[in-house]
Amino acid sequence: MEYLLKMGRKTLGPIRFMLNEFSLSQTWKDPDSEEIIEGDERLRKLPMFYLSEILGELGEPRDVPLLYKLLGLLNEEAEQLFLYEALARLGAGEELIDLLGFFVQEDENRAKLLDHAVMILSYIDHERSFRLLADALFHEWLEQNHRELVIRAIRNFLQLFPQQFQQLALHSKKDRIIELMEHQQKEDEEG
Repeated sequence: MEYLLKMGRKTLGPIRFMLNEFSLSQTWKDPDSEEIIEGDERLRKLPMFYLSEILGELGEPRDVPLLYKLLGLLNEEAEQLFLYEALARLGAGEELIDLLGFFVQEDENRAKLLDHAVMILSYIDHERSFRLLADALFHEWLEQNHRELVIRAIRNFLQLFPQQFQQLALHSKKDRIIELMEHQQKEDEEG
């Protein structure tokens, strides 16, 4: 995957083509022999997740319909999160905020989905994303390893969207959030 990212936008055409082909047939063809690559369903979907991630990082808003088409092929929430992340990175995440908020706040399976959901929220330029992240930080059920990831997500959000710093200034626990972010920053720098 790193190779494809290094190739940059040159890879977008082939990636779009492969993802579109998969959306139509739900199979992958060997590029040399044109034979269909066999495997169980989870194995067949794996390339879609990697290619969708690259499309989210390098793509353009015109790629959003293709990602929604692929999303229609997935039934499991954990799988859908990969495409939600690509959508959010392309600026199409605002309509996902309520669903991601559910994963963060209420879902009984949140321990499995929380880490990915908070990072996706950090890619959505909306005040509600920040509030969900900030509020999640203070939930009593949040374990330390998840708390650290939520802090990283808040830092990522504020780095990507500095215009949202006003949301931090307005939050009732802004001093504690800043303290936690500074503490984590110091730990990151130390090692």
